[in-house]
Amino acid sequence: MKALQFPSVNHTEIVNLEKPSISGREVLVKVGASGICHTDLEILRGNYGANFPVIPGHEFAGTVDQVGKEVDPSLIGQPVVVDPNVPCHQCAACAVGLFNKCLNLKTYGSTLDGGFSEYVAVDAGTVHSAEGLSMRAAALAEPLACVLHGLNRLTLSPQQRTIIFGTGPIGMLMLQVLKAKGVTHVACVDRHESRLETARRLGAQASFQPDEIAQETHRREFNIAIDATGIPAVIQTLPDLVKDRGTILLFGVCAPDARVAFSPFEIYDRELAILGSCSLCGEIDEALELLRKGAISVDEIVSHQVSLEQMPEYLSRVGNPDTLKVQLVFGKHDSP
Repeated sequence: MKALQFPSVNHTEIVNLEKPSISGREVLVKVGASGICHTDLEILRGNYGANFPVIPGHEFAGTVDQVGKEVDPSLIGQPVVVDPNVPCHQCAACAVGLFNKCLNLKTYGSTLDGGFSEYVAVDAGTVHSAEGLSMRAAALAEPLACVLHGLNRLTLSPQQRTIIFGTGPIGMLMLQVLKAKGVTHVACVDRHESRLETARRLGAQASFQPDEIAQETHRREFNIAIDATGIPAVIQTLPDLVKDRGTILLFGVCAPDARVAFSPFEIYDRELAILGSCSLCGEIDEALELLRKGAISVDEIVSHQVSLEQMPEYLSRVGNPDTLKVQLVFGKHDSP
């Protein structure tokens, strides 16, 4: 089988490998579509924990090609989405349901081979039925589940004014989930006008360039401020934008050594809440349901479907304004 492998930091290689063998509790998934995430780029750069050599790709969907002896054989031929997190179910974090914080967590695409490959061997407990969805849509379930994990930490109501910084794929998904959950006023901030145009088509009530939102007129205007950029300079501005008792959600991934300066007294005095959100923790089925309901405009999010040979080029284009979600596909591409 063919795969894109990261043999070491800052190196990519298209390789021919043996099809993976499976254990009794595993299934072999024939990959249909696998999305590129910024995390894949950070793995390549050596900024994210991985076991090299590794096949990246944690946003993937496909069909079950083989099953192990302990797995229901009726799964063969079924379309599935894979939850990339493989918790141990034995540690203290797993005991209280914090599977994304498992002390022995393994992840397809970083510590285990992932979806930038024609076939992937995965634990049967990580697969979820993608019946009724195209591969194009199903491969969005993982990033959508991450978005749901973050937004489900918030108390949402229709009257709340919410602002999202960053309108890449995650920001666009957040906008649509907020709309689906009944939040009527959502503003978006980005430095790329083309992305703001897409956000407006998806229902953003307001859109701003970064220098526009920095104006005094927007001070303490929002109930919720969400960072989907991972830029410390952006995060530092968020307390000024939320109302008293407002909530700040940190979703974008900053460098581990990054620091921002908040006034502890202001957080105390204004009763602000600052929340973090890391990965997903059981939200795949909720994501699949939103996709089946048509609550997510897949064609606005997935901007490119590319071949294995094109993948190194598109990895270098992560974050470019002319791309949103790029997916690797094997064989026939899904039509927009």
